[in-house]
Amino acid sequence: QVAGLLVALGQHPAGVVEPVVVTGQVLQIAADPVRFPQSGRPALDRQDLALAIAYAQLGRADKAKPLITEWARAATGPERLVRWAEWRAALGEVALAEGRTAEALQEFRAAADADSGRLEPATTGQTDARMARAFDKAGQSDSALARFERVVRVRNSGSYSSAPLNLPIAYRRLGELYEARGNTPKSLENYRAFVKLWANADAELRPQVGEVNRRIDALLAADARKR
Repeated sequence: QVAGLLVALGQHPAGVVEPVVVTGQVLQIAADPVRFPQSGRPALDRQDLALAIAYAQLGRADKAKPLITEWARAATGPERLVRWAEWRAALGEVALAEGRTAEALQEFRAAADADSGRLEPATTGQTDARMARAFDKAGQSDSALARFERVVRVRNSGSYSSAPLNLPIAYRRLGELYEARGNTPKSLENYRAFVKLWANADAELRPQVGEVNRRIDALLAADARKR
């Protein structure tokens, strides 16, 4: 399943954290039309939308858009409604990758709140995470912070499936947002939660843990100088 792609954090050029697969090689393998053909499969069984989301989160909207178009072409009206949430989320991820944050927010809302289609259940935490990232990229830090807080605070049986992807992004970004506001206790709380979560991270992720540890040390040193 493409949904099982390994996930890490990538740093957006503008400082906005985006979820991405650990290596492009993993996505390349999953998208291989010979090893994992999508064409000819029933639309409900195809993974075009999951691949499109992964490509968009890597910043490759050019790769994502044809996948979405092909899936929509192959799907019937009822099939589009069954996969409504993932379809709209994929369109939102492309918009976000291209910097169209208002459109991304609109699509993410449609994935969870519309008149028809199978919606994204609120209990999965995906909607809050998507909206947080979109608000963040739009420079709306108050709204981003509120949504990221929901990602880490809301706990239920449905949210655990998305926790491996959403929690590290949320904890790290909350640490950065609170640090920018001068709220050292809250920044340290979230940075430490991130470090604890990735205490046994794979080798390719450890530099990110090291960077957050350095931020923690800097905050503690700055706080000590004030005393």
